[in-house]
Amino acid sequence: PRVAEYQAKLQEELTECCAFMLEILPGLIEQAHAEDVEGKVFYLKLRGDYWRYVAEYEPTVGGQSSVEQAKQAYQDAMNLATSGLSGNHPGRLGLA
Repeated sequence: PRVAEYQAKLQEELTECCAFMLEILPGLIEQAHAEDVEGKVFYLKLRGDYWRYVAEYEPTVGGQSSVEQAKQAYQDAMNLATSGLSGNHPGRLGLA
């Protein structure tokens, strides 16, 4: 029983952390300057990461697939990285 309680507590904390980050990331992406491709790629990848964390224990959130949300964020980041970052840029390599 103690393991299950601890697991539930950790999941609750992770849910709160991910919800907070997923709430503020769209604003950070919008605020990034148009010429700041590296920053936008970073934030889009981060959004994908947080959706992936959620997908590990909650496949759907609010009727939306968290896996699909992660996939879309990663795809958006890769599209931007491909068009705006060199092939050996760490931000682009981190998406490969």
